[in-house]
Amino acid sequence: MSIFIDTIKTRAVGIVATVTMLGTVVGGVLAVESRYAKAADIDDVKSQQVQIYSNMKIQQELAVDSLRRQSLEDRLFELRLKEKPTQVEKALIERYQDQLRELSIREDTNKRMLRNIQ
Repeated sequence: MSIFIDTIKTRAVGIVATVTMLGTVVGGVLAVESRYAKAADIDDVKSQQVQIYSNMKIQQELAVDSLRRQSLEDRLFELRLKEKPTQVEKALIERYQDQLRELSIREDTNKRMLRNIQ
């Protein structure tokens, strides 16, 4: 009977040792695995960075267009104050009005793009 008990003890110790070793190895593998970024995580970060860059670029274009609009409107105001504008001044008024229309179209497009990004 003691041989039977010794065999059970030996096998029990072997089983416990194997389970402990497997637990340690699996835990180590999981710890090392979690240290490194996964491809999906990198893609998410990349996507966020592209979105932030696109958003900033559009906002910058809108700010530049706003400054340009103010400048054109100021010039138009000065030219329209003249009682009898010359032909050159009339041409400038028309040119500035065309540029303002183009700016409006570009601003509308950029605002739509900005809404689509967010």
